[in-house]
Amino acid sequence: MPQLPIHDGGASCDLDDQGAKRRNVEFADVVERGLRDRKRTPHGVRLMFEHNDRLEDDVRELVDHESRCCGFFSFDVDVTEDAILVNVSAPADKDAYLDALYQATDLQQRNRHR
Repeated sequence: MPQLPIHDGGASCDLDDQGAKRRNVEFADVVERGLRDRKRTPHGVRLMFEHNDRLEDDVRELVDHESRCCGFFSFDVDVTEDAILVNVSAPADKDAYLDALYQATDLQQRNRHR
């Protein structure tokens, strides 16, 4: 199961252990159900999900939850006819978290564990 990189028990996130476990389940569910592609950009990560209404609601809910507990991340959700695009950015000193997010959404890695 992909793990959100921000829930490391440090000062980066204000979730307790139980909250982090629930959030990781929520994150893994959204990734498993609809992530189609990802790209590491110079200042962030772009996640592309298939577009359907149920997944869009869940992606927006996840983004809302993450925005509230991990204020250093910035999220931009753009919905097209074919895709749900989520652009995630963070300050330069949090670049390792963006790298970890990119790794946690590795499609080939996910397929090997199925």
